[in-house]
Amino acid sequence: MKGVEDKISEVYKYTKKLKAILAISNASGRHPYRRLAALCDSFCSIHTVLKNGKESSIAFPFQQLDTLCQISILLSTSISNVWSADEWIRLHKGYEGDTTLTENDAQIILEGFCNASLEFQVLRNALYPKLTETGIFGRPDYQFIV
Repeated sequence: MKGVEDKISEVYKYTKKLKAILAISNASGRHPYRRLAALCDSFCSIHTVLKNGKESSIAFPFQQLDTLCQISILLSTSISNVWSADEWIRLHKGYEGDTTLTENDAQIILEGFCNASLEFQVLRNALYPKLTETGIFGRPDYQFIV
């Protein structure tokens, strides 16, 4: 992971910026942007576990990271398929509300998430060869990842 720490730090910076924007808005707890923040928090937590864990204990956090990557790809695809932040927010059923977020903030948030999602993939791709070498993914429980 040492070779990708600078990329990973970008996710931490984005998460901090997103939380700062949300902290000064009237966005409800159910606002879709808060879900993006939660995914980034999950990534940061998984990164910490992977960074501090022993090699024998990283299979489960890696599996969580793999799932997080798949979710982030789906969200990034949904973001790239809309014309505006308002349109993307309307895609999320169950959210009805107004916020003080500006369109500019929305662009920073949505485009920033797509970039952060790419960094999720960078970490996953950096770890995958090492986990394959150690034989962790040779076990039947992990065959679906390979």
